[in-house]
Amino acid sequence: MYLLFLYVFCVLASLALLAVILPVRLSFRVSGGTEDRLEFFGRIMFFAGAVGGGLLYRKERYRVDVYLSRWMVLSLNVRPLVAFFRAKFRRSEGSKPSRKAGKKREIKPAKPLLQRIRELYHQVVTFRKYFTTVRRELHGVLQIEQVSSQVTLGLGNPALTGRIVGYLYALNGLLPSRYTITPKWEFSRCAFQGELSLTVTVNNHILWYRLVKNVPLIIDILRERRSQKKSRVDSVTFQEV
Repeated sequence: MYLLFLYVFCVLASLALLAVILPVRLSFRVSGGTEDRLEFFGRIMFFAGAVGGGLLYRKERYRVDVYLSRWMVLSLNVRPLVAFFRAKFRRSEGSKPSRKAGKKREIKPAKPLLQRIRELYHQVVTFRKYFTTVRRELHGVLQIEQVSSQVTLGLGNPALTGRIVGYLYALNGLLPSRYTITPKWEFSRCAFQGELSLTVTVNNHILWYRLVKNVPLIIDILRERRSQKKSRVDSVTFQEV
């Protein structure tokens, strides 16, 4: 019995390790327009695309799918479950005590203009430094496989519609092969319909390597955020005194 539990534990641990190390593929599709409601579909595939699941939202309906490679093996309608949680959340929100109508909101004194400019400048410099670092570290982690869009335009004016569609065709010719725009036209009426599809691969082994390598940087960021928060509290306390 002990060997059986050990065997099961080793198998589960191996599967979890493979799920963390092997690439993960993410796919998204959003569509909508003047005549159709918003539709969203998202799918995540583990083990380099071998097993995964998806979520479809269409006309206030939710569906969860289970995939084995390219084939859908299970589909569940989760609309009753979503409705149950929504009703539970509304009941919990309704049972909360309301705020007192006579309670006045505390108005904090405004900071001097020079101090606000300095704080804004410091935040911009800090954000730029972190953004550059994150962009450099994400290179190789996120790999965009394909971005495709379909646009149907009808502006009520055939000449203007044809001109805009021609511009979109020209833009599609300038884009790389993995980015595509497929325009369509409606000359007889005003219409707009669009669909955007995105496929991204996350290289987990590179992601974990970069995270472990940048642990000191993450600690420094958290310390800096904490020191900034403490300095704000001290400045407010000094102004009140």
